[in-house]
Amino acid sequence: MIHSYDDLVQNGGQILTFKVDDVFYAADIKMVTDIIELPEITFIPHMPEYISGVINHGGKVVPVIDLRKRFSLGKRDYDYKTCVVVMTVQEMSVGLVVERAVDAENVRPSDIEESIRKNGFVSHIINTGSQPKLLLDYDKIIG
Repeated sequence: MIHSYDDLVQNGGQILTFKVDDVFYAADIKMVTDIIELPEITFIPHMPEYISGVINHGGKVVPVIDLRKRFSLGKRDYDYKTCVVVMTVQEMSVGLVVERAVDAENVRPSDIEESIRKNGFVSHIINTGSQPKLLLDYDKIIG
């Protein structure tokens, strides 16, 4: 199975970094289609708690996952920096609520190490600068 992070790990590339609970996470920038202010989210009953609902983005219905809830981190109020990172995962658009989008940067394959936990949400650790960034396994995030 080809994972959403394979090309980045093998060849390097550009990542988008964002924060959730003061931890830096990363996404392959080729997967990111937009970063938007937190829109009104339409609640859908009987969904897992971490799915906040759906938004209309560019005429498409996009499910929105709150990463704090997905990681069982507890509630924190949204603020003016809270945003939704809209990505394409498994050929579908998904929005991820993050506390703040931080930066875009280039990474080399030598900057990327496999995660110590193979079955969690983190696939790899990117070691650039003073703070490591956790590359999420988005296939497991939406699964």
